[in-house]
Amino acid sequence: MRRGFISAVLALVSIGGVLTACGEKHAVRFDSTAWRQPVGYCVPSARQRMARAASSFVNSSAGRGEVRELLGAPESTSDGDWFYMVGANSDGLLTECVFLRVHFGGEHPSASIETDS
Repeated sequence: MRRGFISAVLALVSIGGVLTACGEKHAVRFDSTAWRQPVGYCVPSARQRMARAASSFVNSSAGRGEVRELLGAPESTSDGDWFYMVGANSDGLLTECVFLRVHFGGEHPSASIETDS
């Protein structure tokens, strides 16, 4: 049943290009087309507002194919993990680079939003 649900979500995403994930305060629209646009290293981007929705999808997906279909090719890989640049957070003094890390070590992929200052 889970695979059928995920396939249905991917079908909707591929048709409309938009996935909505509900957060604690409000819904965030994930736009696969916008996510796939090139992002520079450690610069603000449209991906920042979609990172939690992307992470939630990855954590409920069945495998590499579904992740690749939604997020596109990663900007980099290391030890089997995929990395997608998300953007940057700055307090005026320090800037943290934000990225989405997708790990393929278990039965299902897992995602985390991480920083590198």
